[in-house]
Amino acid sequence: MDCGCPADEYDPEGGELAAKLLRCVSVDDVLAMTHAVFCCWFGKDTAGPARLYRPLAESLWLLRERFGDLRVQDMADDVLR
Repeated sequence: MDCGCPADEYDPEGGELAAKLLRCVSVDDVLAMTHAVFCCWFGKDTAGPARLYRPLAESLWLLRERFGDLRVQDMADDVLR
């Protein structure tokens, strides 16, 4: 992510998302989990309403379906190293 911040700035958040994605069984689970992670890390006011996370949740769900649990676990492991 090129946002003028250190390259590892959002590694903890990304690692948490990747690890929790393994437990999701639907796009709605991904939506709830993603919103909860953003609320936890950035606060409810900054995170905004859950509906804003629908496109991200759908993208994450498609990646999980396409690459499977093993690839998601590899991504989580890479981020958490």
